[in-house]
Amino acid sequence: MREAVLWFAFAVLEADRADSAAWSSNVASLSVSRSMGYRANGTTVRAADGKRVEQINLTLPRSDWTSPARGYTVTGFTEECRVLLGCSSADA
Repeated sequence: MREAVLWFAFAVLEADRADSAAWSSNVASLSVSRSMGYRANGTTVRAADGKRVEQINLTLPRSDWTSPARGYTVTGFTEECRVLLGCSSADA
């Protein structure tokens, strides 16, 4: 799913970067992010279940993204959707 979301963000929405985060204890999530090309981008201390927990922030610039070999298809994505998501101006 993460691969498809990144493809949509970069190939369809023409995003400049994708940001993600996970608790430092969530090794599985951090591993998936790193396998997709995300790099560490600092940490944040947050409250979770009444405790201080470290969040690892990650970023993936478009220039570091590798398009997947499999193909994806988007249907029903209109210019109105693009405007709603802030990816295009209403005047375009």
